[in-house]
Amino acid sequence: CAPQMEALLMSVFLPWLVYVGVSAAMAFPMPGPGALGSGQLCVLACLCAFFFVLAFGVSALFSWTRPVRFGTPEPTWFTFLFVTSLVAWLLGLLVGWINWEVNLAPYYFITSLKYYDKVDINNARGLQLMDAGRLTFMPGTQLDTSKSMGFRQKDIYCVAPVVPSPGAKLARYDFWAVGKNCCSDHAA
Repeated sequence: CAPQMEALLMSVFLPWLVYVGVSAAMAFPMPGPGALGSGQLCVLACLCAFFFVLAFGVSALFSWTRPVRFGTPEPTWFTFLFVTSLVAWLLGLLVGWINWEVNLAPYYFITSLKYYDKVDINNARGLQLMDAGRLTFMPGTQLDTSKSMGFRQKDIYCVAPVVPSPGAKLARYDFWAVGKNCCSDHAA
């Protein structure tokens, strides 16, 4: 009974660990500039997990080819473990990649851009801050909603210029606030 319980526990937890490990390796950037940068560590982790799964396949193959006195060989826990671990490995690759593309890559892109605090619109130009991911402006800075605009394509996308004070007229408007579903079709 004890060997059956061990096999059952391995068949439940090892595929789950393979899935979690491969999904995490695909989704999260790994530290390590140089010879084993983030991409190489991901490939190495996924290959290690694949060889781990392959070891279950070899064990299953040996159990199927073992001589049997009467009848045909019976399926073993190694067969189940190999199949479920292979499915877990493939799903880990797919779900980890989707998680990276949909959730994490945009976040890491924005956080890799520069942050500028207390930008003075009277002195700064948009060309000077093209590497910005986030900006905060000087106190008193506002949106000029009289020059705002909305565009509808399923959702409403809104833009409004940022001005140093209410009613200020600028020679050019370099900074714009952009939002989604925060205005009407024609004005904010």
